[in-house]
Amino acid sequence: MVMTGLLTAGLTGAWGHSAWAAKATDQAGGPDPLAAFVAGKVAQGAGDWTAAADFLALSLKSDPDDLTLLRRALLINVGLGRTKVALPLAKRLVAAKDGNPVALTLLAADAVAAGDEPGALHAIDALPQDGLGTFMRPLVTAWVKARKGDWAAAKTALEPLEAQQSFRAMAALHAALIEDLAGHEDAARGWYAQASDSGQVLRVAMLRANFEMRMGHADLAQAAVAAILQADPKGPMGDAARALLSRPHPARMVANANEGLAEALFDVAAAINQEKVAEVALLYTRLALHLDPSLAPARMLAGETLTEMNRDQEAAAEYAAVVADLGMKMGEKADVGLLWAARLRQADALARLNKTQEAAGILRAMASERPGPQRRPGAPGRSATRRP
Repeated sequence: MVMTGLLTAGLTGAWGHSAWAAKATDQAGGPDPLAAFVAGKVAQGAGDWTAAADFLALSLKSDPDDLTLLRRALLINVGLGRTKVALPLAKRLVAAKDGNPVALTLLAADAVAAGDEPGALHAIDALPQDGLGTFMRPLVTAWVKARKGDWAAAKTALEPLEAQQSFRAMAALHAALIEDLAGHEDAARGWYAQASDSGQVLRVAMLRANFEMRMGHADLAQAAVAAILQADPKGPMGDAARALLSRPHPARMVANANEGLAEALFDVAAAINQEKVAEVALLYTRLALHLDPSLAPARMLAGETLTEMNRDQEAAAEYAAVVADLGMKMGEKADVGLLWAARLRQADALARLNKTQEAAGILRAMASERPGPQRRPGAPGRSATRRP
């Protein structure tokens, strides 16, 4: 798949990078760009992206215009969630007409967050017509137009996605979200139905049910989550559906264009992750979180990809952030099913780190809240992006 080429491969091996760290300076005491570059590759291959980013920063001090270094430093820093560090790197790559998709998408997302429509469109127009450009051009353009209240133009921007069978469900979901924000109830309902019919996942079902509850149609909301209630009647996913149905006037799950574009980036990341390309999925998850740090399904996906990359310390931190965030807002926008899944996955990550007492403490607390056998940690966390 074309998306697999986004992240330059690192060296692999069981040996660490500490020996290279000692060699990453020249005899004059300054950075040795070659040694630092190699040390960065070794650190990345060993799963230590923080060290990799530090070594690449050393290399860039000596050779600030090297496009290979800039690309690698950009991807590593985005993968770490260091978007403030990545933004100037992205600007340098774009200025050099490099055309890096991650750089262009980051700049577009940042421009959307700042209300800079021309900047966002300029960045996204530079994306290639194929590969990731197939996803990102229509989605970013649609949400830029929606931010201005140009609903017709926003819908028109999604037409290239609607024309392709594999992207039709994604197009329908974002058409629904845009029509929902515009206050076009009937049109939104039709698009939510199409998104569900094209291949319902839990996230789509919950968005649709949330819409119907806000519109005063509890019966239609019940129908939207019927599959969830049937598949998990007494579990955390069923609890999430019931909690939503119990609120006559729930808050919007996607409340503005910034959150809409974050949802789009999350959808792209989830699609990439279905292709088993964890590193690239992580990049687009980080871009989603740059726009909406509170988007819990995206943070769960970040934890999942980090787990697949054997970066358990970082994964545990992502799950802990979900637990803290959702635990603070148990009410309007909280997803109790996702909170339960995050706690299970946090315990699982801690156990892999040999922090068994911490993991056991989490599980004991959960067992006291819900007696009986629990799902394996892997199952519910995926449900934001997979079929229920």
